[in-house]
Amino acid sequence: MNRAHARRTSFDRRFEHSLAAACLVATSVLAHAMPRVHDDPAPAALVWPQRVPIAGASGVIIERAAPGWWVQRHAIEDDERDLSRPDNLHDIGPKEGIADVVDAFQLPTGERLFREGDGVSFVSCHPEPYGDPTCGSPAFVLEFASRTAPSEREPRSVLQRTSFGVWRPTDEPARGLALVLPGMLGTPEPVLDAMTRALADRGWLVVRALNLPSRHTERVELAIDPGDDASVARAASDLALAINDRIAEMALATEAVLAEVERREPGLRELPRIAIGCSGGAIMLPTTLARDLPAYDAAVLIAGGVNFAEMVERSSYADMLDIVRLNWTTPPTAEQRAAFFAAVREHATLDPWHTAPLVRDSGMPILMIHASRDAAVPADLGDALWERMGRPKRWSTPVGHELVFMTLPARFPKMLDWVESAITAQPHAKDARNPTPESRPKAHDDE
Repeated sequence: MNRAHARRTSFDRRFEHSLAAACLVATSVLAHAMPRVHDDPAPAALVWPQRVPIAGASGVIIERAAPGWWVQRHAIEDDERDLSRPDNLHDIGPKEGIADVVDAFQLPTGERLFREGDGVSFVSCHPEPYGDPTCGSPAFVLEFASRTAPSEREPRSVLQRTSFGVWRPTDEPARGLALVLPGMLGTPEPVLDAMTRALADRGWLVVRALNLPSRHTERVELAIDPGDDASVARAASDLALAINDRIAEMALATEAVLAEVERREPGLRELPRIAIGCSGGAIMLPTTLARDLPAYDAAVLIAGGVNFAEMVERSSYADMLDIVRLNWTTPPTAEQRAAFFAAVREHATLDPWHTAPLVRDSGMPILMIHASRDAAVPADLGDALWERMGRPKRWSTPVGHELVFMTLPARFPKMLDWVESAITAQPHAKDARNPTPESRPKAHDDE
C-alpha cells in the first residue's frame, strides 16, 4: 500500500537531431572545483518569481487538439513581441494558437503583453512532419500559460508557455501518476516515446511535458566589465534572475497541470505519484519536486546536473544552442570568471544546487542514472547533483550523454522495477519522510 498524497491545489524521427539537442538547459560557464557538500543545510525557504494572477491562479490552462505535436524554436524581432498590436497576433509557427492564449488572459483595456524573446521554443499541436509518435497520441494536451509580473529589471509582462500530453494507462485502472520532464526542445523524442509506452504498459497515467517552458531557450545577452564590481554584480544578478524564472516556470506549470489532471481523473489524488527527469528535465526536477515535496513518492533523474551558470559554456552543445552570450569588455582573468559564476550560483536560489538538499532531506527515494563521460551536461556537474542529493542510489556508466539515452530503453524494466519497489516500501506518514542526516541511506554508486 502507498500513502495518500498531501496535495496543493493553487529511431528515425531525426534521431540525430533528437540526441544532438538531447537536452541541456540554459545558462553558462567556467568550471571550478566544487566541494563534496552533500550534508550542507537546505535553504529555509524558496522565493518564487511573481506572476500576474489570473482569477487567483498563477496562469491559465488551455486544452489543445492532440493528434500530434512539433517543438519549434524561432527568432523573433523585438517589434514583433507586443501582443497588444493586432498585427502581432499571428501565429509564427503552424497552429501556435497565440490568439487563444491572449484571449484566455482577458487583458484589461490598455494593458500590454509581450511574446517571449529571440530563441523562444514552443509546442504546436498538429500532425507533425515525422509521423505519429510511437507511443500513440495523447488522450489530451494541456498548455499552461503565465505572464511575468513587471519589475524594475523586466518592466514588460512577458508570456510563457509549457505544454503537457496526457496518456492513459494501457489497462485501467491507473496504478498512479507518472510525471516525465524531457530535455531541451522536448528531446530525445524516440526515447521519451518508448518511456511513455513502458510506463503506460505498467499501469501509469503519464503526464509528459512536451517541451520545457518556452523561455527556456530564449537568448540572454549580458555586457560585463570585469574591472567594474558594479557591472559584474548586476550581470550576475540578471543571469541568476533568468535562471530562477525559467526553472520556476517548470515548477508552476507542473503544479497547475497536475492539479487539472487530477480534477479530470477522479481517484488519482490517492494514488502514488512518481517523477522522471531527462537531462534538461532532470536539471529542473529538484525544484519542481521542492515546490510540492509531499506529493511525490519517488523520482528518477537521468543525466542531470547543477549550476546552470556553468553549463552552456562548458557543454558540448554550447555553440549550437547559443542561449547565453556573455560580452566581456576585456578578457577576464580566471579568478574574475570564477568569482562571477560563484555570484550567479549564490543568487540563483532555484538552481538545483540549492533545491536538491530539500529533496534529500525529505527522504524521498531517488534513483540517478549518470553518464560519467557526459560532455553535454558535464559529468562533474552530475556528480555534484548526486552529492547535493545526499548520494542516493546511482547507476553510473562510462558513456557520454547521447549513449546514455540510446541505451536507456533497455533499462526501462529495471528502472520501473526500482520505482515500484521504492513506492511499495514507502511509509504512509509524511513525517516519516524526514530522516535525520545520521539515518539517511549510505552512498550508492553502482548498478
